[in-house]
Amino acid sequence: MSRKVEVLGRERVYDGFFKVDAWRLRQTAEGREFEFSRLNFERGHAAAVLLYDPEADSVMCVEEFRIGMLAAGFEGDACFSLGPVAGMIDAGETPRDAAIREAHEEAGVEIEDRDILAEFTTLPSPGGSSETVTMLLARADLSGLKDAVFSEAGEAEQTWRRVLPREEVLARVEREPSAGHLSVLMMKLELLRLRGVLCEPAAQNGPEM
Repeated sequence: MSRKVEVLGRERVYDGFFKVDAWRLRQTAEGREFEFSRLNFERGHAAAVLLYDPEADSVMCVEEFRIGMLAAGFEGDACFSLGPVAGMIDAGETPRDAAIREAHEEAGVEIEDRDILAEFTTLPSPGGSSETVTMLLARADLSGLKDAVFSEAGEAEQTWRRVLPREEVLARVEREPSAGHLSVLMMKLELLRLRGVLCEPAAQNGPEM
């Protein structure tokens, strides 16, 4: 099968906190050729890490206001979405670097590279955005941690740290609208639990892809 897409032109039509590019393209496939246009939302690239304590069988999530929830018609507390620790990957950082940094900044938890149990990259909405999100699962000692609120001076951002039983989070994902990152990571966590690999030292296993 021979398929080809040529770029005929690209123009940045919005250049703010986010970027929007207009693409002109030509596709050739299956004996057919045609030209078309697409808009691409350029958001950057992110990392999301779900912290799991296998001893307590609990996970750490954060709650934060999400404009998408409000725009979708949710109200009140429903606009504060439960999800994994997440943030944009800074220049020069690897996804793992970003996950380790965000775990400290958003949840006050210190993790290291050897604590990471799984890592994989997704494109949440490739039909209109080039954003990638690298999803990570990391082992962490969550014992003794209480719910807390985190915020950075000068930033319009506030996160609520929640340490919750794994089964409770899984039930919430099944019955409530939630961030897609959380749903994907909870499914990955369940797969790893079924394979029986979560109690083995991360240093021996390496990351599960």
